[in-house]
Amino acid sequence: MLGFKRQVYLTEQNEFNNILYIYKKVLEEIDLKKPIRENLVEAKWFSDTFIFYSLNDSEKCMSNIEYIARSFFREMFLKNIPLRGCLNYGKFYANKEQGIYFGSALIEAYELAESQDWIGYILSEKAEDKMGIYNTQDCQPSRRDFREYYKEYDVPMKDSKKQRLPTYKISTYLLFGNDGSDPLGECLTQMWSYVKHDQNLSSEKKQDIKRKYENTKNFLLELYPNQEKTLGYIGNN
Repeated sequence: MLGFKRQVYLTEQNEFNNILYIYKKVLEEIDLKKPIRENLVEAKWFSDTFIFYSLNDSEKCMSNIEYIARSFFREMFLKNIPLRGCLNYGKFYANKEQGIYFGSALIEAYELAESQDWIGYILSEKAEDKMGIYNTQDCQPSRRDFREYYKEYDVPMKDSKKQRLPTYKISTYLLFGNDGSDPLGECLTQMWSYVKHDQNLSSEKKQDIKRKYENTKNFLLELYPNQEKTLGYIGNN
């Protein structure tokens, strides 16, 4: 989770209130998810990392975890909590009673999430292939082909390379304000403002974070070019 990790590092200088606030908002959002209450999807968290996993690879579970992951990312974005995420498919062992979680699917998802150089959520090639097998148009809760929510995009990576993967558009249908303002642009601008005015960050670290926000801004502008005025503030010194 980009941003949350930074808050964890700052606990030695600040109280825990900021982190506890983030946890509160995250857990509130998780509690609202119907598939979790129906035991179709499980959630687990470790420090700054949150994991969602389905109980099996049935069509119902797969469609629900896809819905959970993207809607969770969107709600956190709208709460000004920046994340990086990836939905992967593969073998995963989970034992809640003993607290044991491992598998190639988890490692690959973590590596892809951490490799991204922005605020974003993607599907791995394995997840895309598996989801493509199913006819998701008849699945709850989406009732639409999952591809409508994603755009094939050259995802910026920390090694300066790009990897073309399905990238969540954060919102397919946006609720614009009366003045035409986009809540996504406003949220990203607000998140950048927190970084820009953070006196605990060195100039070098701030420049590193600035690049991530600019990469996110470029993606949103490709989706919603009419929001250039709102997003134009991202990355300004």
